[in-house]
Amino acid sequence: IEPWQGWRLYVNWLSGNNVSNQQTFTSWTAGVSYAWSTNAKITFKYRDLTMGNVDQANVIRAQIDYSF
Repeated sequence: IEPWQGWRLYVNWLSGNNVSNQQTFTSWTAGVSYAWSTNAKITFKYRDLTMGNVDQANVIRAQIDYSF
């Protein structure tokens, strides 16, 4: 979703069962990105992974991308 010029919001969701042991898993990522110039943007994102109803990973990330 791009609610304002230069801003992007997103959510990715994945859930199901592992092929090897049929253990349930849920993984999701949410983030916001802001392009402050034509060649530069900053992104903040959060990722969560749960397997077999046990929280496995929580990641918070900030990333700056610049191209020339």
